[in-house]
Amino acid sequence: MKTILISVLLIMTIPSYGQKVYTFEPFVISDYPKEDYLITTDTFRFGNLLIESRMIRNNSGYNPFSCRAWLTIYKTGNPIYQKYIKDIFAVGACYGLFFPSSQPRKDYFILTKLGDYDGNIFIIDSLGNVTIKIGGEFYISKDNRYLFSNYASDDSGLTIYDFKEGKVLFSSTLGNYISEWYFQDNKYITNSGIPYSKDTTIYYSFDLTANKLVTFRSDPNYLKKANKLNIYNERNSMRDCNCGLERLPDSLQWKIINRQH
Repeated sequence: MKTILISVLLIMTIPSYGQKVYTFEPFVISDYPKEDYLITTDTFRFGNLLIESRMIRNNSGYNPFSCRAWLTIYKTGNPIYQKYIKDIFAVGACYGLFFPSSQPRKDYFILTKLGDYDGNIFIIDSLGNVTIKIGGEFYISKDNRYLFSNYASDDSGLTIYDFKEGKVLFSSTLGNYISEWYFQDNKYITNSGIPYSKDTTIYYSFDLTANKLVTFRSDPNYLKKANKLNIYNERNSMRDCNCGLERLPDSLQWKIINRQH
Protein backbone atom coordinates (compact mmCIF):
# COMPACT_ATOMS: atom_id res chain seq x y z
CA MET A 1 0.00 0.00 0.00
CA LYS A 2 2.85 2.45 0.78
CA THR A 3 4.24 2.02 -2.73
CA ILE A 4 0.86 2.79 -4.27
CA LEU A 5 0.38 5.96 -2.25
CA ILE A 6 3.85 7.26 -3.06
CA SER A 7 3.41 6.52 -6.76
CA VAL A 8 0.11 8.36 -6.91
CA LEU A 9 1.77 11.50 -5.60
CA LEU A 10 4.17 11.47 -8.55
CA ILE A 11 1.37 11.92 -11.07
CA MET A 12 -0.30 15.28 -11.54
CA THR A 13 -4.09 15.29 -11.48
CA ILE A 14 -6.07 18.39 -12.42
CA PRO A 15 -9.62 17.90 -11.07
CA SER A 16 -12.91 19.41 -12.06
CA TYR A 17 -14.39 21.75 -9.49
CA GLY A 18 -17.65 19.76 -9.42
CA GLN A 19 -16.02 16.40 -8.89
CA LYS A 20 -16.59 14.33 -5.74
CA VAL A 21 -13.49 13.15 -3.88
CA TYR A 22 -13.56 9.85 -1.99
CA THR A 23 -11.03 8.21 0.32
CA PHE A 24 -9.47 5.40 -1.68
CA GLU A 25 -10.72 1.88 -0.97
CA PRO A 26 -9.12 -1.15 -2.67
CA PHE A 27 -11.23 -3.58 -4.66
CA VAL A 28 -11.95 -6.81 -2.71
CA ILE A 29 -13.96 -9.31 -4.72
CA SER A 30 -15.45 -10.97 -1.62
CA ASP A 31 -17.25 -7.70 -0.85
CA TYR A 32 -19.40 -8.19 -3.94
CA PRO A 33 -21.29 -11.55 -3.82
CA LYS A 34 -22.25 -13.02 -7.16
CA GLU A 35 -25.96 -12.92 -6.39
CA ASP A 36 -25.98 -9.14 -6.22
CA TYR A 37 -23.34 -7.56 -8.43
CA LEU A 38 -22.04 -7.32 -11.99
CA ILE A 39 -18.27 -6.78 -12.27
CA THR A 40 -16.87 -5.34 -15.51
CA THR A 41 -13.15 -4.90 -16.10
CA ASP A 42 -11.65 -3.22 -19.17
CA THR A 43 -7.92 -2.98 -19.85
CA PHE A 44 -6.24 -0.84 -22.50
CA ARG A 45 -2.64 -0.66 -23.70
CA PHE A 46 -1.53 2.96 -24.14
CA GLY A 47 2.12 3.26 -25.08
CA ASN A 48 4.09 1.89 -22.13
CA LEU A 49 1.06 2.31 -19.84
CA LEU A 50 -1.75 -0.08 -18.97
CA ILE A 51 -5.09 1.56 -18.17
CA GLU A 52 -7.57 -0.53 -16.19
CA SER A 53 -11.21 0.28 -15.47
CA ARG A 54 -13.27 -1.76 -13.03
CA MET A 55 -16.97 -1.12 -12.43
CA ILE A 56 -19.31 -2.79 -9.94
CA ARG A 57 -23.04 -2.61 -10.70
CA ASN A 58 -25.56 -3.20 -7.95
CA ASN A 59 -28.26 -5.32 -9.59
CA SER A 60 -30.72 -4.75 -6.73
CA GLY A 61 -30.93 -0.97 -7.04
CA TYR A 62 -29.36 1.94 -5.17
CA ASN A 63 -28.50 0.67 -1.69
CA PRO A 64 -25.70 0.91 -0.65
CA PHE A 65 -24.66 2.21 -4.11
CA SER A 66 -25.69 2.07 -7.77
CA CYS A 67 -22.31 1.90 -9.48
CA ARG A 68 -18.79 1.88 -8.07
CA ALA A 69 -15.67 2.38 -10.15
CA TRP A 70 -11.88 2.24 -10.04
CA LEU A 71 -9.54 3.68 -12.65
CA THR A 72 -5.91 2.60 -12.40
CA ILE A 73 -2.90 3.44 -14.57
CA TYR A 74 0.07 1.06 -14.44
CA LYS A 75 3.63 1.58 -15.64
CA THR A 76 5.99 -1.43 -15.74
CA GLY A 77 3.47 -3.29 -13.60
CA ASN A 78 3.25 -0.65 -10.86
CA PRO A 79 0.23 1.61 -10.25
CA ILE A 80 1.11 5.27 -10.80
CA TYR A 81 -2.44 6.65 -10.63
CA GLN A 82 -5.62 5.46 -8.93
CA LYS A 83 -9.07 7.00 -8.96
CA TYR A 84 -11.89 5.60 -6.83
CA ILE A 85 -15.52 6.65 -7.31
CA LYS A 86 -17.60 5.27 -4.46
CA ASP A 87 -21.02 5.81 -6.00
CA ILE A 88 -22.05 6.88 -9.48
CA PHE A 89 -25.75 7.55 -9.16
CA ALA A 90 -27.96 6.20 -11.95
CA VAL A 91 -29.58 9.41 -13.12
CA GLY A 92 -29.69 11.44 -16.31
CA ALA A 93 -29.04 8.67 -18.85
CA CYS A 94 -26.11 6.27 -19.05
CA TYR A 95 -23.91 5.98 -15.97
CA GLY A 96 -20.42 4.62 -15.38
CA LEU A 97 -17.05 4.94 -17.12
CA PHE A 98 -17.07 4.96 -20.92
CA PHE A 99 -14.32 4.49 -23.49
CA PRO A 100 -14.61 5.42 -27.18
CA SER A 101 -14.32 2.56 -29.65
CA SER A 102 -11.19 4.28 -30.99
CA GLN A 103 -8.94 7.00 -29.62
CA PRO A 104 -8.56 10.15 -31.76
CA ARG A 105 -4.83 10.47 -31.02
CA LYS A 106 -1.90 8.20 -30.21
CA ASP A 107 -0.40 10.49 -27.56
CA TYR A 108 -3.54 10.96 -25.45
CA PHE A 109 -6.10 8.58 -23.97
CA ILE A 110 -9.60 9.90 -23.31
CA LEU A 111 -12.59 8.54 -21.39
CA THR A 112 -15.75 9.92 -19.84
CA LYS A 113 -17.63 9.39 -16.61
CA LEU A 114 -21.42 9.79 -16.75
CA GLY A 115 -24.02 9.81 -14.00
CA ASP A 116 -24.81 11.96 -10.94
CA TYR A 117 -25.88 14.74 -13.35
CA ASP A 118 -22.15 15.53 -13.21
CA GLY A 119 -20.27 14.24 -16.26
CA ASN A 120 -16.48 14.37 -16.45
CA ILE A 121 -13.91 14.15 -19.21
CA PHE A 122 -10.62 12.37 -18.35
CA ILE A 123 -7.62 13.31 -20.52
CA ILE A 124 -4.52 11.15 -19.96
CA ASP A 125 -1.19 12.02 -21.56
CA SER A 126 1.59 9.60 -22.48
CA LEU A 127 3.30 10.04 -19.08
CA GLY A 128 0.14 9.16 -17.17
CA ASN A 129 -0.77 12.69 -16.10
CA VAL A 130 -4.55 12.96 -15.76
CA THR A 131 -6.70 16.05 -16.33
CA ILE A 132 -10.32 15.77 -15.13
CA LYS A 133 -12.84 18.44 -16.09
CA ILE A 134 -16.58 18.82 -16.54
CA GLY A 135 -17.68 17.08 -19.72
CA GLY A 136 -19.23 14.01 -21.27
CA GLU A 137 -19.41 13.10 -24.94
CA PHE A 138 -16.73 14.92 -26.90
CA TYR A 139 -15.90 16.27 -30.35
CA ILE A 140 -12.49 16.39 -32.02
CA SER A 141 -11.43 18.99 -34.58
CA LYS A 142 -10.59 17.70 -38.04
CA ASP A 143 -6.89 18.46 -37.52
CA ASN A 144 -7.03 16.48 -34.22
CA ARG A 145 -5.78 19.45 -32.23
CA TYR A 146 -8.84 20.50 -30.19
CA LEU A 147 -11.30 18.65 -27.98
CA PHE A 148 -14.76 20.04 -27.20
CA SER A 149 -16.67 18.23 -24.44
CA ASN A 150 -20.19 19.27 -23.48
CA TYR A 151 -21.13 18.93 -19.82
CA ALA A 152 -23.42 15.92 -19.17
CA SER A 153 -25.52 17.54 -16.47
CA ASP A 154 -28.70 19.43 -15.72
CA ASP A 155 -26.49 22.49 -16.07
CA SER A 156 -24.90 23.48 -19.34
CA GLY A 157 -21.13 23.57 -19.55
CA LEU A 158 -18.13 23.04 -21.75
CA THR A 159 -14.47 22.01 -21.65
CA ILE A 160 -12.07 22.75 -24.53
CA TYR A 161 -8.60 21.20 -24.59
CA ASP A 162 -5.64 21.97 -26.85
CA PHE A 163 -3.64 18.77 -27.46
CA LYS A 164 -0.75 20.57 -29.14
CA GLU A 165 -0.18 22.86 -26.16
CA GLY A 166 -1.28 20.24 -23.63
CA LYS A 167 -3.60 22.56 -21.75
CA VAL A 168 -7.23 23.43 -21.02
CA LEU A 169 -8.38 26.49 -22.98
CA PHE A 170 -11.82 26.73 -21.44
CA SER A 171 -13.82 24.88 -18.76
CA SER A 172 -16.92 26.42 -17.27
CA THR A 173 -20.65 26.11 -16.84
CA LEU A 174 -22.78 28.15 -19.25
CA GLY A 175 -26.05 30.01 -19.10
CA ASN A 176 -27.50 28.31 -22.19
CA TYR A 177 -27.43 24.73 -23.41
CA ILE A 178 -25.25 23.84 -26.37
CA SER A 179 -25.32 20.99 -28.87
CA GLU A 180 -23.12 19.61 -31.64
CA TRP A 181 -19.86 21.24 -32.72
CA TYR A 182 -18.96 22.34 -36.25
CA PHE A 183 -16.05 23.95 -38.04
CA GLN A 184 -17.51 26.42 -40.51
CA ASP A 185 -16.37 29.76 -41.91
CA ASN A 186 -13.01 29.23 -40.14
CA LYS A 187 -14.70 29.09 -36.73
CA TYR A 188 -15.64 26.39 -34.22
CA ILE A 189 -19.37 26.80 -33.71
CA THR A 190 -22.19 25.24 -31.70
CA ASN A 191 -25.91 25.90 -31.66
CA SER A 192 -27.43 27.31 -28.48
CA GLY A 193 -30.89 26.20 -29.58
CA ILE A 194 -32.27 29.62 -28.68
CA PRO A 195 -34.30 31.38 -31.37
CA TYR A 196 -33.58 35.10 -31.48
CA SER A 197 -36.49 35.74 -33.77
CA LYS A 198 -38.54 33.81 -36.28
CA ASP A 199 -35.73 33.88 -38.81
CA THR A 200 -32.61 33.88 -36.64
CA THR A 201 -30.96 31.63 -34.04
CA ILE A 202 -28.25 32.37 -31.48
CA TYR A 203 -24.95 30.51 -31.97
CA TYR A 204 -21.69 30.28 -30.04
CA SER A 205 -18.27 30.39 -31.65
CA PHE A 206 -15.02 29.89 -29.74
CA ASP A 207 -12.41 32.61 -30.04
CA LEU A 208 -9.05 30.78 -29.98
CA THR A 209 -7.16 34.03 -29.45
CA ALA A 210 -9.07 35.20 -26.38
CA ASN A 211 -10.15 31.68 -25.26
CA LYS A 212 -13.77 32.69 -24.83
CA LEU A 213 -17.17 32.00 -26.34
CA VAL A 214 -18.69 34.63 -28.62
CA THR A 215 -22.39 34.78 -29.49
CA PHE A 216 -23.73 35.69 -32.91
CA ARG A 217 -27.01 35.37 -34.79
CA SER A 218 -27.68 33.66 -38.09
CA ASP A 219 -30.21 31.66 -40.06
CA PRO A 220 -31.64 28.59 -38.22
CA ASN A 221 -30.22 26.38 -41.01
CA TYR A 222 -26.82 28.06 -40.99
CA LEU A 223 -24.80 25.03 -39.86
CA LYS A 224 -24.10 22.41 -42.54
CA LYS A 225 -23.97 18.69 -41.75
CA ALA A 226 -20.75 18.23 -43.72
CA ASN A 227 -18.97 20.57 -41.29
CA LYS A 228 -19.87 18.67 -38.11
CA LEU A 229 -16.95 17.47 -36.00
CA ASN A 230 -16.50 13.79 -35.20
CA ILE A 231 -18.23 12.80 -31.97
CA TYR A 232 -16.97 10.23 -29.45
CA ASN A 233 -18.83 8.54 -26.56
CA GLU A 234 -22.19 9.73 -27.82
CA ARG A 235 -24.62 8.93 -25.02
CA ASN A 236 -27.44 7.79 -27.28
CA SER A 237 -25.31 5.17 -29.03
CA MET A 238 -23.42 3.52 -26.16
CA ARG A 239 -24.18 -0.16 -25.75
CA ASP A 240 -23.02 -0.91 -22.21
CA CYS A 241 -24.99 1.98 -20.80
CA ASN A 242 -25.72 0.90 -17.23
CA CYS A 243 -22.41 0.61 -15.37
CA GLY A 244 -21.12 -2.04 -17.77
CA LEU A 245 -24.50 -3.68 -18.43
CA GLU A 246 -26.30 -3.44 -21.76
CA ARG A 247 -29.40 -1.26 -21.94
CA LEU A 248 -31.81 -4.19 -22.36
CA PRO A 249 -30.21 -7.29 -20.82
CA ASP A 250 -31.75 -10.75 -21.21
CA SER A 251 -31.14 -11.36 -17.52
CA LEU A 252 -29.46 -9.83 -14.48
CA GLN A 253 -27.32 -12.90 -13.80
CA TRP A 254 -24.07 -12.08 -12.08
CA LYS A 255 -20.93 -12.48 -14.13
CA ILE A 256 -17.42 -11.08 -14.40
CA ILE A 257 -16.69 -9.35 -17.71
CA ASN A 258 -13.03 -8.95 -18.64
CA ARG A 259 -12.31 -7.09 -21.86
CA GLN A 260 -8.86 -6.35 -23.24
CA HIS A 261 -8.48 -3.72 -25.94
